[in-house]
Amino acid sequence: MTHADPAPTGASASASFADELRSLYEVRQRAESEIADALATRRQALSEADEIVARAQEAADAVHAEATSRTSHA
Repeated sequence: MTHADPAPTGASASASFADELRSLYEVRQRAESEIADALATRRQALSEADEIVARAQEAADAVHAEATSRTSHA
C-alpha cells in the first residue's frame, strides 16, 4: 500500500514556489540570450549575403559591359 506525500507546509510550499519562479526566470534569461545570439547571427549572415550579391552584380555588370563592347566593335 502506498501513501501519498503529505501536503507541503506553508513554508515549504513558499520555498518550492520560489524555487520554481527562480528556475523559470533562469530559463527565460537563457532563452532571451539565445534569441539575441540568433538575431545577431542572422544580421551578420544577411550582411554577408548582401555583400555577396553586390559583388555578383558588379561581376555581372562587368561581363555585360564587356559583351556589349565586343558586339558593338564586331
